[in-house]
Amino acid sequence: MMTIRENKSRKSNSSSGVALIIVLGVMAILLMLATIFFITMRTERLVSRNYADDVRARNLAKIAIVRAMEDVDDTMTNCCYPCWNQRNPTFVSDALSSQPSAVTNQYSDILSGEAYDMIPRAIWNDTVTAALNCYWSDIVSFDGTTNGRISYLVVNCSGLLDANLVGGTSRTCSTNVQELSLWHLPDLYTNEGELYSNRAEDVRYETVAEIAAMNNIPNSSLSNLFFYSYDPGRDQYPTNMNLLGTSSCPLANKFWINAGTNPSDPAFMTAYFSPLTNLLTLAGYSSNATQIAWNIVNYITPGRVPQDGGAQPWLDDTISKDVPLINEVVLAETDTNNLCYRFYVELWYPFVPNVITPANGFHLRIDVYTNIATPPTSCDNTISNMTFGDPNSQFLVFQTPDFQITVNGTNYPVSMANPVWFLSQVLSSNGPVDQAMDPSPFVFTTVTNYSVNDPRCNGHSNDWSALPTNTLGKMNTICDQWVNNGQGLPIHHVDAPMKSIGEIGYIFCGTPWQDIQLVDCQPINVQFALPDLLTVRQTNTSTHGLVNISTQQKDVLESLFYRMVIGYSNAFTNITVKIDGNQKNQLWGSVNGPFLNFRNLFNSVDTEQAYTNWHANGQTGGDLKEDAFRNILEMVTFRQNIFTVIVAAQVYAPMGTTVVAEKRAMAIVYRDAYTGKSFTRFFKWLSN
Repeated sequence: MMTIRENKSRKSNSSSGVALIIVLGVMAILLMLATIFFITMRTERLVSRNYADDVRARNLAKIAIVRAMEDVDDTMTNCCYPCWNQRNPTFVSDALSSQPSAVTNQYSDILSGEAYDMIPRAIWNDTVTAALNCYWSDIVSFDGTTNGRISYLVVNCSGLLDANLVGGTSRTCSTNVQELSLWHLPDLYTNEGELYSNRAEDVRYETVAEIAAMNNIPNSSLSNLFFYSYDPGRDQYPTNMNLLGTSSCPLANKFWINAGTNPSDPAFMTAYFSPLTNLLTLAGYSSNATQIAWNIVNYITPGRVPQDGGAQPWLDDTISKDVPLINEVVLAETDTNNLCYRFYVELWYPFVPNVITPANGFHLRIDVYTNIATPPTSCDNTISNMTFGDPNSQFLVFQTPDFQITVNGTNYPVSMANPVWFLSQVLSSNGPVDQAMDPSPFVFTTVTNYSVNDPRCNGHSNDWSALPTNTLGKMNTICDQWVNNGQGLPIHHVDAPMKSIGEIGYIFCGTPWQDIQLVDCQPINVQFALPDLLTVRQTNTSTHGLVNISTQQKDVLESLFYRMVIGYSNAFTNITVKIDGNQKNQLWGSVNGPFLNFRNLFNSVDTEQAYTNWHANGQTGGDLKEDAFRNILEMVTFRQNIFTVIVAAQVYAPMGTTVVAEKRAMAIVYRDAYTGKSFTRFFKWLSN
């Protein structure tokens, strides 16, 4: 029989065993948790370190973009367009790569993977050459520790065509890039029309690959089309060209030329006319700034009444308005036996596109004085229709009734002793619009044929020449519209606001057949041409789609001129040229950028090359030639800088050169060529 003591001892041993098992279990659990915790902490530490390295690599990649743009800025002081063909080690125009910090640190794979398909083929050769000469650049902290290295490749896409905006409509006023023809581009594997219809459905392209894929164009054929364009402000200009490309470059808004359509406004002289004449002086027209300013006013102002700020603008030889102009005056003897005479007055209408109709209310008054002390014999003639080129109405000839010089019942021949006085005016319902020969009646002392070279310059006797025969009803023999590289015919005058600043080239300068010449004979020793200072838009805004005229891509330049129709035609005349073939090649070949502004462009155009064998209906020079460049001014930019920046960044382990993280990225960067300011328009991490 078990004793009480033995029973208690057995119970105690059993309890101790259970406790031991519990303790061991808890310890096992704790050990397992500790192991898991240790492994987790180690993993978290590695993940954290990898994440930190990845963040460092991302930051270095962004630093690489900044460094790349700093490099661009350094190469573009006093420039509007990059030209890196003097830059080591690549010597190419449209690509720039990071320079070596050590000659052994070359990185030739920066263009691999996704980056390969980001580059249009027009700039491919330059890009590949630069990529093969791309080097790593070490990033060293303030304490001398090398934290990693970066590499970058910058590709200039400023001179390409925006596939989202260019082309799609017919060439008309040349004021919109949609008027450009893309038919000749090697990019268009399909026809031109398919690109436009596809674009309407696709809404917008954001990469080169998208353009190619959605238009069935092989990447290898996509040459001149890009997907971005940007001018920060086409209607501003840098006032100090020495600070061009720097943040301190001062800018001014161009002057709104169409603001002067109301000369009766009390603020007209101070708000419009004076600033305009100041800008004309700045552009080199100091000797005739006032006359040119008034001719701008006459060009843009509705109505047919000339204005020059004076009381008798119809006598001003320096003013132009599209009205019938007195072009020839003939005093003829019609009856020798009875000494009868007659005046013939020829009107010429050399203007387009407007015509003269009865609704304009023009009439010609001719006053003949056989005795200046007595009232004249007057005749009034209605001017019904006049159209340039119309053989029946371009020239109109009016005549007075026959008259005699009678003194005390005796008829006398015209002579110094018995002169006849003549006064002729073209009038509208608002008063005179043209007057011939002199402010007061002009004296004839013999039978004479008087003609002028340019009928706009007809208000004073010294404008007229006496000729042995008349040319009534046709061009005067002394008329030379090509003199001194003159403007030629017809004379373009719209009586409406300008649609394009190129129309400034139609403005009369105040001497026979001389208008503002955009390309030839620019004023010397000036920094700005008139299109640099004047605009047809009221407000300055950013613009997309413009073509950088400094581009080195011949196909892009050809697009500006291709299928452009210059000159003028109507139902009666055709003085036009459609730019195609050799003419197109001559024109783009004469544009050898880069340029700073229109003044620089006009001064640089090789006119001998541009206009070689240039003929239209047997005529050369003048407005017809100028049209070729006048018609591109609203579609070009000097301010657009667009760069594709491809970067790579590698992070080193602490106190070593082992690469622990790497990132590659691509960015599209807009840069303001005037101020050097830039921002990233598109950014993408490259996965391979």
